[in-house]
Amino acid sequence: MSKVTLNENGKILTETIEDVTMPFDYSFSNVNDFVHSTETQYEDLECLCLGMASHIEKLQKALEDIKKHQVIIGGEMAQKGTIWNIANNALTIN
Repeated sequence: MSKVTLNENGKILTETIEDVTMPFDYSFSNVNDFVHSTETQYEDLECLCLGMASHIEKLQKALEDIKKHQVIIGGEMAQKGTIWNIANNALTIN
C-alpha cells in the first residue's frame, strides 16, 4: 500500500511505496521541491536518479519506435515528415 503527501491544495507531491519516497511525477517543480526538502535523504536522491533514468530510457524507446513506425508506413519520405522530425529532435542530445 502506498502513502501520499499532499500540498495545501490537495495536489499529490510524493508517494511512498515500501519505505521509498519519490516525487509523484517528474515535473520540474515536484522534483525541485523533493530535492530541496529537508526530509529528503541521500538514498531518496539515489532512487530518484534511478527512477528518472528508467523513465528516460522508456521515453527514448518510445521515440525510436515512433521513428521506425513512420519509416514503415511512409518509406524514405518519412524522414521529411513532422512526426519523424519531432521524435528525432527529441532524441538528439545537444
